[in-house]
Amino acid sequence: MPLALLSCENSKQEQINTSFDREFPLKTPIENALLTKWADKEVKDSLLIDDMEGKIEWKKNNGIATLQYTNEHAIDGKQALRYHTSLRDTTHIMSPGNCSPWGSFGGQQGGGASFGITFDEPQDWSKYNRISIWVYIHPSANPNHHFFLEVINEGTDYNTVTPRKDTVVQDLEAGCWHNVVWEITNMERDKVKHFNIFQTLIGYDNMIGEEYVTYDFDRLQLQQVDADNYEGWAVPEAQFAFSHIGYRPQDLKQALTAAGSEDHFQLLDENNQVVYTGVAQHIENKNGTFTQMDFSDFQKPGIYRLKYASTVSKSFPIDKNIWLEPMFSGINFYFCQRCGYDVPGIHSVCHKDWFGFYGDEKKSINGGWHDAGDFSQGYYRTAIGAYVLMRNLQVVQNNPTLVNLAAKLKDEAMWGIKWLLKNRFADGHHISWARQRIYSDNKAGTIDDVVIKAQNIPWENFLGAAVLAMAYEIYSDLNAENLQEIQAVALDNWEQAYKSGGKWKHASYQEAAWGAIASTLFYQKTQNEKYKEAAIRFGQLLVSCQEQFFQEGISITGYFFTSSERHHPIYNNHGAFNEAPMLALRTLCQAFPNEADWINWYSPAAIYCDYFMKRGSEIAAPFNLVPNAVYRRADMLDTRNEYNRKYNLIQYNDGTALNENYAIRTFPIWEGELFHGGTSCHLSSSWALAEASRLRNDETGMQLVGKQLEWTFGRNPFDQTLMYGVGYNFTPQFAYCTKNIVGSLPVGMDCMKNDEPYWHGSAYATSKEMWIAPVNRFMGTVATYMETNVPVNEELSVKVEKKESKKSSSESCFGIERKGKTPLGYPSFQCNNRFCIAGSKFDRR
Repeated sequence: MPLALLSCENSKQEQINTSFDREFPLKTPIENALLTKWADKEVKDSLLIDDMEGKIEWKKNNGIATLQYTNEHAIDGKQALRYHTSLRDTTHIMSPGNCSPWGSFGGQQGGGASFGITFDEPQDWSKYNRISIWVYIHPSANPNHHFFLEVINEGTDYNTVTPRKDTVVQDLEAGCWHNVVWEITNMERDKVKHFNIFQTLIGYDNMIGEEYVTYDFDRLQLQQVDADNYEGWAVPEAQFAFSHIGYRPQDLKQALTAAGSEDHFQLLDENNQVVYTGVAQHIENKNGTFTQMDFSDFQKPGIYRLKYASTVSKSFPIDKNIWLEPMFSGINFYFCQRCGYDVPGIHSVCHKDWFGFYGDEKKSINGGWHDAGDFSQGYYRTAIGAYVLMRNLQVVQNNPTLVNLAAKLKDEAMWGIKWLLKNRFADGHHISWARQRIYSDNKAGTIDDVVIKAQNIPWENFLGAAVLAMAYEIYSDLNAENLQEIQAVALDNWEQAYKSGGKWKHASYQEAAWGAIASTLFYQKTQNEKYKEAAIRFGQLLVSCQEQFFQEGISITGYFFTSSERHHPIYNNHGAFNEAPMLALRTLCQAFPNEADWINWYSPAAIYCDYFMKRGSEIAAPFNLVPNAVYRRADMLDTRNEYNRKYNLIQYNDGTALNENYAIRTFPIWEGELFHGGTSCHLSSSWALAEASRLRNDETGMQLVGKQLEWTFGRNPFDQTLMYGVGYNFTPQFAYCTKNIVGSLPVGMDCMKNDEPYWHGSAYATSKEMWIAPVNRFMGTVATYMETNVPVNEELSVKVEKKESKKSSSESCFGIERKGKTPLGYPSFQCNNRFCIAGSKFDRR
């Protein structure tokens, strides 16, 4: 995008339009983009590094590109630096190191090209916090262009908890100059030795694109600007943390700003009239000082702004339909990620030469949805995508005013269903994961074919069986042949998964959860007792995956282990499946209300809500993000890799101590520099909490779910929505193979120290990479959050009774009671806690 041409207008919310008749792909509301804000910043000081007149030597580092000066284009002076390359390095593709175990290309990058400056003496750039460079993209038929900027500081140890040194630049229109800016406030830059520009070669779409690209660079400059807030819990002055998409009338409505002296705040309408005055609540805790504005009792629909002291927020609606636009944008993301489909402005029908095999069978596997910023594909990604689209369809399909939205959901879910039906081989095998990072030539039998061996992954087969069983009901209007195919594949998936476990003495939590869901759905359809017996067995296995004791007297419990053998707690640091256990427990409770095991399914949901999610969210007050995990110090010490062990312990110690051997964290512990980003994990837990809260008819649980969704859409310290194209101040994502897409979510919020949020403007993998997994979890969360006419379960209570002990510590007994049935009790434990919820005091190491 041409940053120099952007202007920052006063953004204004409109009344929510529920017609949803816009065509995909949706256009980006660029006036609300963070790029617009960056372009309008005042430059307070600057330093020219190179005007491309030949005073500094630029050298090619590697790759097939050519580099030379040209006087054809220049921003100022007489010349610019010209970069020219093919997007396809045949030698690289054919190299043995890029060959798959089955003799094909492995789906890696199609090569790379890099050039830059190496300074004779390290440069001190500390006075400046932004890089500016101009680039001219030569006219091209390619719909997308990208390159990377990189700064390398001499002596800096780039490690797991060090800010990344690069950013991707993309979405640049061909045929004009662009002023690219990159804030580097977060980076060590006192001894800059190298400045590089590089490009990953992603091939080209030979139906609509072309092989070669040419970029002219000019005027590399350092600048000093007022930098964006990027780290910590504090909300800067003159900034609000609020839900950019608004609030429903019945919702808890809260916003935050910096600590101030004013005791009241106002709500302004579209005519700038005060319609509500509330008491400002001043909060001080371990995360900082804040002013909270609560206007929950104001429920009149309309467009409003908050005012505190002299600061006024951007506008937001109060409307019952606020979650429909993010849902619609999410559908747009799936549409734009379609593989094997002509997506206007992004790519034509792609990857016809992508194959899977098992035994003697080999067939094309394109279809479904691309996984992320590259073109990879995975079974559970598409399966869960289809599942959540159908869940949202169930929420809106009976509303006569939302027929277009329902049609979009139904059409998009079917795209995923078709791939699940296509992507299957004998003996329960399917393509579980296939890497793909280039536009191939779409011709079978050439050097860039990618061939993948199918696998039998039991939990994915249970997942597929459940999704297809659901599809059988949703798409009952299909012809008999199609319905029979869906039914046959669903049944075969279940049979293949079930027989893989033998007598099912143990199971992973994913096998147990999706096994329970699929078996329940099959029983409801067929009334065959074998499915009910399987569902109950999987429910038992799932419950045995949960920690239901307060280990060593810590005040947190309810988290899950990776399997019923209970060797390792679940530590999510990239992807997450936290929703699966709660989906299963809710399914079991609702399907079998009179079973003796009912209380054993209900209890884990109550424990998870009250003693893990709610209690753990207090460490992130007043934002109250739900926790990522309870970590054991022994597991950190047992890490085999010495490098990972060192940084695992650093991050463990940055968490909140529960005792000497346990800590709880809001953000994941990262293993290495690459796999960062917590939003997928966060939304997975949010969805889990939503399912458990719906089961329990838990209003406070649902309010906590609302806070998680609002964090995603602006109620965070950075005043940024995380969903591209929805809300205000959305940042560019890492989407180098395609484009930034309205409705996409990144892998997510990072953390570098102190278990605090980190959200810098740099766009890098994987933290900023758009990914289907967080969109799946958002869509799952919002579907459950929006449900109406939910069956209300009888009231159950959670009890913690304390009694005096002869010892110095108090002894507590924890139990859950269901009226009319025997209380479910757990053994007492010694409660000598360093983690005190009542006083909101936490012992941090």
